[in-house]
Amino acid sequence: MSTGFLEQKAIDRTNWSFDKQMQKQPFYDLHKQLFNLSIHLTLADWKQIRSGDYWERHDKLKTHEDRLFLTLERVNDYLN
Repeated sequence: MSTGFLEQKAIDRTNWSFDKQMQKQPFYDLHKQLFNLSIHLTLADWKQIRSGDYWERHDKLKTHEDRLFLTLERVNDYLN
């Protein structure tokens, strides 16, 4: 899916912000990956990704990082 010029500028600006944050905390790379993978996902896509078993696993995870890894895994699986 293509993006318009202004939308691409906003995406580039957001990625630049992630790059700056990653200099201090490499963890933000996960956020950047999720952001870029999910730019064009719809609400219907998210409903597919975050099904009942997603929330069951999500609620058992203790850390934000583990939850983010789970979400990235599900988005990658959904897109591939």
